[in-house]
Amino acid sequence: MMNENLLKLIEQTPEIKKRFKTEYISIMKRAGESPKQTPCERIHNDEQYLLWKAEIEEELQTLPESKTVKDIYNLFLKCKIIF
Repeated sequence: MMNENLLKLIEQTPEIKKRFKTEYISIMKRAGESPKQTPCERIHNDEQYLLWKAEIEEELQTLPESKTVKDIYNLFLKCKIIF
């Protein structure tokens, strides 16, 4: 049986992705050159994102233990929010 709430949350991913902002970070600077700028997608203390993430984590905990569920959950744990 599919978890309907989890599916609805997953369907919201495109809208959540729009809440991320592109920032540029300097990664390397050689003598006499400008630093290279690399784009990085981040989300800063976004209440809607935090709520969505918490709901997904809660739904994942209700699923039977499997490698896939554990991998997805671990990915969420690695997500860094910049405050």
